[in-house]
Amino acid sequence: MASASTSSLKSITLAPGECFVLPKGAVVQSVVTDGAITVTSSCGDLPPSTAYQCGAFYFFTDDTSEDDDTAMEEEYVNYEKIVIGGTTFTIGVQAYGKSAPDLNVYVTNQALFSFTAVQLNADPDDRRLYAVYFKVPADLFSSTYLQISDRGTPYNLPPFEATCDEYPIPGT
Repeated sequence: MASASTSSLKSITLAPGECFVLPKGAVVQSVVTDGAITVTSSCGDLPPSTAYQCGAFYFFTDDTSEDDDTAMEEEYVNYEKIVIGGTTFTIGVQAYGKSAPDLNVYVTNQALFSFTAVQLNADPDDRRLYAVYFKVPADLFSSTYLQISDRGTPYNLPPFEATCDEYPIPGT
């Protein structure tokens, strides 16, 4: 019989000069810094800090046919969830027409993960290549994936490295 978990994960975002007191028994799993900052502790050693890493997920939709049998038809492709390590954020919305702010509504911990841009090419053949850009702590990059679906069939998309703050349109 499985036992109930007695641990939880919590992110804390601090502004320069701010302090935070952890509850008794808390363990700091990671420290993520953004920019030229340092973090110190008066109660013991912290784990080495990591920075954010940027990446992209790629997929295509196809709207070349009037037939609903075509794989990845635009109106049937949905964003289902984003998984970062052991944390899952359920999205469950149609992919077409969604921007990064639309998707970030479903991510309740922006310090852990945030969508930064969604770009798609304008292919005259009605095939669209999507690039979904994001930012995540570097130590969680390889355990991050985006799940999309086509008519209920799930596809887990692996992350590809991307340059932060650069969002090229795919295929150009």
